[in-house]
Amino acid sequence: MYKKCNQCKKGFKTSDKRNKFCCLNCYHQSQKENPNKGTFRYRKEPVWNKGLKGIHLSKETEFKKGQRGINWKDIGSITVRKDKNKKIRKWIKVKEPNVWELLAVYNWKQKFGEIKKGLVIHHKDFNCLNDNIKNLIAISRAQHINIHR
Repeated sequence: MYKKCNQCKKGFKTSDKRNKFCCLNCYHQSQKENPNKGTFRYRKEPVWNKGLKGIHLSKETEFKKGQRGINWKDIGSITVRKDKNKKIRKWIKVKEPNVWELLAVYNWKQKFGEIKKGLVIHHKDFNCLNDNIKNLIAISRAQHINIHR
């Protein structure tokens, strides 16, 4: 197939009908002069839901105002899940929306008040799920590390 170069207008022979330039120099020169020419641009087509704000396509399955999700829990609910160190712990919901606290810390605060700065709550029997107040002790972080070594 014989074609004409888009840059230098010289004739060249090619077997590929997509070729528009006779050489790489002509292609690069064309890209320098017109960087966006020849690139694919998406057509702007109208969006199907333009101007339909507030349209209700299925009222039966939509959330109603004030409706809670299926995984909503009451304040005081206790769940068992992993903490950031991958240990299984008990958590209690203390406030809305979604404020959870370790049950061991919550029990300590109920009995003795706030935990002093620099102290952590330790389980005496090393069972993280036993959050009985008799099993809890407040110790410094350094002591806690030494115990678990």
